Amino acid sequence: ISAPNYTDEELDLLSRVVFAEAGSDWLTDEHQMAVASVVLNRVADSRFPNSIKDVIYQKGQYSCVPNGMINNTPNQRTINNVKYVLDNGATIPNNVVWQSQSIQGRGLWKYIQGHYFCY
Repeated sequence: ISAPNYTDEELDLLSRVVFAEAGSDWLTDEHQMAVASVVLNRVADSRFPNSIKDVIYQKGQYSCVPNGMINNTPNQRTINNVKYVLDNGATIPNNVVWQSQSIQGRGLWKYIQGHYFCY
């Protein structure tokens, strides 16, 4: 997804999931952009739903959905990082579709501040 092919609703929803997953002050902009990029990579991957909303709400994928953290209002820093990714494309390789505190998928791309980003 690249500009201007996203809606205000998509910007808000993606910002909410990134804030819930990586909104701590000690996490870097790189980390936040990587989380947003995983969502975009999933949208483009045939193994996942083909919209931001459907990827985020896919059962069992983002713990912030069932625990309600997705309802928290993201800060401006998070919104800016998500907007950057939406405007410029993913900041990580397009085959990286997993993020977790443990390794998933076929292999590790990068470890960023306590989270594994895997392909």
